[in-house]
Amino acid sequence: MRKYTKTAALIILAVLTVVTGCTQEAGESGVKTGGEAAVAAAGPAKALCVKWQRLVDQSGQTCGRCGLTGTEMRKAIDLLAKALEPLNIDVFLNEVSLSPAECAEDISQSNRIWIAGVGLEEWLDARVGASQCEGCCEYMKGCVEAERRTVDCRTVIIGERVYEAIPAELVLKAGLLAAAEMVLPEEASSCCPGGACSEPCKPGVFKSR
Repeated sequence: MRKYTKTAALIILAVLTVVTGCTQEAGESGVKTGGEAAVAAAGPAKALCVKWQRLVDQSGQTCGRCGLTGTEMRKAIDLLAKALEPLNIDVFLNEVSLSPAECAEDISQSNRIWIAGVGLEEWLDARVGASQCEGCCEYMKGCVEAERRTVDCRTVIIGERVYEAIPAELVLKAGLLAAAEMVLPEEASSCCPGGACSEPCKPGVFKSR
């Protein structure tokens, strides 16, 4: 189990600030409250990079589960940006298109997500699985010719729940955990999954705010 303490408090404060829309005024003591306190604790601006890759054909189309994940992904990125703004963390989304030929070689790479260079499933202590996806088959050369009407596409498994399309809540949770590691780097060295808590944001990626 990962330990958070001060970091968790900062993240919760940021989320509550966004969700409730509440603001607090500093008392006579002059102590900063709300978002001001979080920004002061966060220090210089940091970048949280989210990478998502999926199958895209020549006309820009993708399968149903990747399409749903895309909708949820953008929702999560917007929520993360609002939640992490008080912590002075910018959120970037890098969408990577995989061709049908690339997916034919390894379909498990489609609909895969990394946050701060670490796989979504690692942040959530989840497992990676696979399930049949008819939508991908029509885009992949050789699938229909070989009389295969489905391919086994990537899933994320948490407990007994299997996710084919990734909901915003999972991306948001993983993003908050990654942000927690960024706020207090000294804690990250002992509890960051994979041993890498940050990844340089590539030029041209979408910045959510």
